[in-house]
Amino acid sequence: MAYREEDGTLIVPDLLASGPGYTVGEERIGVVLSHRLFPPQDALGELEPERILFGHGSGVFEDASAALDDALDNARKRFPRALVSQFGTNVRLLLGAMKDWIDQASARSRISF
Repeated sequence: MAYREEDGTLIVPDLLASGPGYTVGEERIGVVLSHRLFPPQDALGELEPERILFGHGSGVFEDASAALDDALDNARKRFPRALVSQFGTNVRLLLGAMKDWIDQASARSRISF
């Protein structure tokens, strides 16, 4: 995460996103499922960004501070809906990451010196 105070740009590569796999309902910004029960209030709650850029989804350029407050303040309340709508995606991502890790470990073990 990076915040440029001089122009009010908040860059959040992974913790927040605006894509359909991260948001629920009318959210403009979604907190990733793994952090919805304990949203990053300490790290982000005091910021008042003019714009927010993400690693996943389109940036928020209008009323960014209000959208951030909404995401952080309501992440826990919206967790059940997010769990139902995003669980399959998160399981597929986890299994894909595990497969990649196993494939890489296997390839390293076949290297001979």
